[in-house]
Amino acid sequence: MSRASALLSLQQIDDRIATLIADIATVEAALRGDPELDRLRAAEAAAQEEHRTRGSGAKLAELEAASLQARMREMDRRLYSGTVRNPAELMEMQREVDVLRAKLSTAEDDALEQMVQVDGALERLRSASAAVATREAQRNDAMCQSTKSLRDSPRGARPRAR
Repeated sequence: MSRASALLSLQQIDDRIATLIADIATVEAALRGDPELDRLRAAEAAAQEEHRTRGSGAKLAELEAASLQARMREMDRRLYSGTVRNPAELMEMQREVDVLRAKLSTAEDDALEQMVQVDGALERLRSASAAVATREAQRNDAMCQSTKSLRDSPRGARPRAR
């Protein structure tokens, strides 16, 4: 083997070593963590917490509306049952029913608004989860490619001793 061909062979081996060292650094960096993936996971956790909180608020608003509706029905039933004969008491009951109707309308509007907010939070949660899944898939693909290139590298490629 001539000196020039030995130098060429050595240069090719050095290039391959540099490539492998870069691949190893890439794999090590991937194993250490992915700041973008960490950020996306934090956003997903925040979206999940927002969805949970909004869901709880919507449930409370629904329960409040149901409670007001039950009280209003009871007052209506007593008002029209004929058991109360005092006109002043009947007038007071009618005012209470009117107040309950107004409160019920407000409570139902609030419950609907809360449900809309829950839907929005759910959409944000789905979007954040999809972003995490996409980033994880990209990371896994990159790691597989790096691992494959390391596996495909020629083993034992050493310059021959003279």
